[in-house]
Amino acid sequence: MWHRRFGPPLALLLVVIPFAAILAVVGLSAAPADETDVAGTLTATAPLIDAHANAMTTVGERVTQAAQASTAADRLTWIAYGQHLISDGKTLHDLAAQVRDDAAVAASDPLHSGRNIPVAALEARWEQLKQDGQATAEHGRVMQSITLDMAPGISSGIINAADAKTLQDASTGMVDAGESIVRAANMLLGSTDQMQRWMGNP
Repeated sequence: MWHRRFGPPLALLLVVIPFAAILAVVGLSAAPADETDVAGTLTATAPLIDAHANAMTTVGERVTQAAQASTAADRLTWIAYGQHLISDGKTLHDLAAQVRDDAAVAASDPLHSGRNIPVAALEARWEQLKQDGQATAEHGRVMQSITLDMAPGISSGIINAADAKTLQDASTGMVDAGESIVRAANMLLGSTDQMQRWMGNP
């Protein structure tokens, strides 16, 4: 039969089908990402976020007070900037608290613990975590661009060079923390996606 017209294609097909089946079984049986490992990443990220929040708040308070006491023409701009830093600090503290909460959920390994938690609910939670991480990283980049030109504030005595450097470091830290959160969220989303496929959901 193999010397006939359709012999070679059929022979190739018989070789490919078992190989493809093996790959499919391996793919379906591959374990999702270990949520407890991801939880460790989130747990380690939370205090870093708090540290950046503290830096933003401390410098923001100094800038606000210095600008209020200043006679510089752009004092109102610096007051607004100082208040923005304080607001950023609060937002970052709130984010750190949420990251700790998400880390606790991930550490409980809900996909493997047998708890009756809807996979869709976990997926929504990790998607929100990802969005928070993206927003944090993007805001950090905006803050980086602002801190590149602190000369006017330094010359007027509203902000000192040390505080300007602190803000640069905190802004970079925001970017790093946000990107770390996004990576963790993507791993968690990968786990829920794998579970959805196991359950036969599209």
